[in-house]
Amino acid sequence: MRCSLCEDNLWGQVFEYSSPDKYEKLVGLNVISRFWHKCLVCGLYKQVRNYPLSQLEKIYEHGYRHPDFRGETIKEAFDRIMAIPDSENDARVKWLTDTIGVPKTMLDVGSGIGVFPYRMKELGCNVWCTEENYDSLGFINSLGLHCVKGVPKYARFDLVSIVHVLEHIEDPRSFLKELHDRLCSHGKLFVEVPDAEAFDWLDKDHDDFNSCHTHAYDVSTLYGILKSAKFDVKDIHRAFYPERKLKRIMGICQKK
Repeated sequence: MRCSLCEDNLWGQVFEYSSPDKYEKLVGLNVISRFWHKCLVCGLYKQVRNYPLSQLEKIYEHGYRHPDFRGETIKEAFDRIMAIPDSENDARVKWLTDTIGVPKTMLDVGSGIGVFPYRMKELGCNVWCTEENYDSLGFINSLGLHCVKGVPKYARFDLVSIVHVLEHIEDPRSFLKELHDRLCSHGKLFVEVPDAEAFDWLDKDHDDFNSCHTHAYDVSTLYGILKSAKFDVKDIHRAFYPERKLKRIMGICQKK
């Protein structure tokens, strides 16, 4: 097993799972063996499993946002978050726009329930969204945002954002290189991921370590994977969200 960052193969086991979590159960994966490992060379965390990831990834199209699974509709979740004063989403938008201003055009990859791109649209940004989930796709379009499953190859944007997406990607370097090609000359990438420092203090069954996540990044490894995809990293830092007592890592990069 080669590391996605340094390509070495020296690993230390961190967590082990023999019972399926709620995501695996949803797609019928009831007999599982899953492990989080840490690269002993560069520190990147990687999750391995006894089944092809493709068996789990079908959850993204159907089920991932269903109210029977989440306990609320997408609209209910959207309205709940938008009503929170000084929410995580508000902090994210404020930091981004304070740092780079409001971009003219933006592609938000994996838009979820749409709270982040909606706020950016309110600020005057021309936003495109992509989503695999059919329920999310329909809801986000109902907000007046342009949401599709795939963006035309000719489309280029001033900003591409991936908020809690990269940790789901099995081949992060190839994925980031594809996003590099989506940017205008000197365009920027905004990324936010869970902080791998959480391995030191969260319980192994916390949702940050769920089966849908393939990697976990700290500041150093996120910086490294962005650099490996030919991005010029302008800012990378930890953010603390007191609402849920969780740490996240945010980064801004520029296309070289």
